[in-house]
Order: sequence, then C-alpha cells, then structure tokens
Amino acid sequence: MAGHPEAAIRHWERAYADFRRRRDAEQAVLAAFYLCLGYRMILGNEAASRGWCERAASLVEDLGAAGLKGWVELARAYVANESGRPREAELHARQALAVARATAGSDLELCTKSELSAALVSTGQVEEGIALLEEAMAGALAGEGADLDTVVLVSCRTVASCDRGGDVRRAAQWVGAADGFNRRFGSPHLYTTCRTHYGGVLFATGRWAEAERELKAALEVGKGAEPALHAEALARLAELRLAQGRTEEAVRLLKGYEDRPATARDRRRPSRPR
Repeated sequence: MAGHPEAAIRHWERAYADFRRRRDAEQAVLAAFYLCLGYRMILGNEAASRGWCERAASLVEDLGAAGLKGWVELARAYVANESGRPREAELHARQALAVARATAGSDLELCTKSELSAALVSTGQVEEGIALLEEAMAGALAGEGADLDTVVLVSCRTVASCDRGGDVRRAAQWVGAADGFNRRFGSPHLYTTCRTHYGGVLFATGRWAEAERELKAALEVGKGAEPALHAEALARLAELRLAQGRTEEAVRLLKGYEDRPATARDRRRPSRPR
C-alpha cells in the first residue's frame, strides 16, 4: 500500500480483528505491534500508537501467549524512545532482548538491539550503542531475519541514531548499505527516513548544500505517502532556510503543518556551512 498510508493502516486493523476473532495469538500480537509503530511512524499519531502498544500487552495476557511478551516489550521500548524517555526504553529493550535470546527469535533480537542502541546513544552510552547498531544492521542486511520489515526498522533506527550523534561518516555508510535493499525491494518509508536523517546530520555539521539535496529527495519520495515523515523533512528544510536567512520561505514550507510535533521541536545549532 505504498503511497496510501491510511489505507494501509485500515488493512492492518482489519487483519488484527480477524486474527483476534480466530484467537491466532502470534499474528494478532504482531498486527498490534505494527499498528503501534505505524500510527507513530506514518501518521504521527502518538495516542493511537500508545493504545496499540497496550492492546498488544493485553492480548498476550488474554490469549495466554507469554512467548510473545518480547514484542510487547519492544513496542514499549519504541514508544518510550519516541517519547523522549530513553532510560525507560533501555529497560524495556533489555527485557525484550532476554526473551529473544531465550526463544531464538532472530527478527525480535535484531529489532530489539537497534531499539536498545537508540536508547543507549540518547543516554550518552554511545560506544555500546553504536556497537549494537552496527551488529543489528549487519545481521538485518545479511538476511538473518525472516521479515523484510526487520531491515526497515533496524535501518531507520540506525540512521536516526547517527543523526542524533552527528556522525556523518557512519550515516553515509549505512545509508549507502540500505540503498541496496531499497533497489531490490523498494521501501518509500526507508528511503525517506534515510534521506531525512542524513540531511539532518549534514545540516548539523555545516554541509548545507548536501543537506538540501538529501532533504529535497526525501520530500519528493515522501510527499503524500507518510504525513509524519513528510512533516519531518519539511521541518528540517525549513530549519535550513532559517539558517540561510530565508525566513519567509521557511514559513511557507511549514504552512499547514504547524500542529505537527516535528515542526515545533528545538534542534541543535548548525555549524557554519562549508
């Protein structure tokens, strides 16, 4: 359903309802997990994301599916990271990782390591976090997981963490690696996320011309596909315009997106352009 995010969410919801009626615990919990991520990543709806996270938790209890608790803990780690609570995210991610190791769940392990790494980077444990990131990316891109979405989730977290740490060299290398996956399978979400965060790293390190190129590429692919990501890319391009002294253009870019969290957050001060 690329390019039709709301329709994709509706399909996931119908699938969830069907799995729930059939008491198919694994598929119902996974559907709730992806709805938790989808509402936040694609539509920017934080309340719905939290609701689906807790719905997944209730399902584990209602259907007696304790073996799926790792996906619930991963969802909680994701929600905590996205809400700016990395220490809480670290606790949930470590619990999810323990389940993954006990059940030999490759997809859960790879996704959890990337989520844990994001929390560690945010709390200043950069060396440990980056090591986990690179391990998870290597395993995901090598096809260790059974689900293609694992590559998307791990790659997005990796590039976002490089953005947070201002690591332009590592971001460029992993964006290049993820591009190979995009050429084979196509993922507008991954392409747009990579370009948006890489553009943010370039902007923060003073490489403004390159940042503009990446952000415009993100806007071109993401337009109309994923509102939350599109707003994120617009916010970063508007920030670049402000830094360039092009205030009126920055205001025009954000018209109609003023209620999006991405357009209101404070950003680190950019370096001088070079």
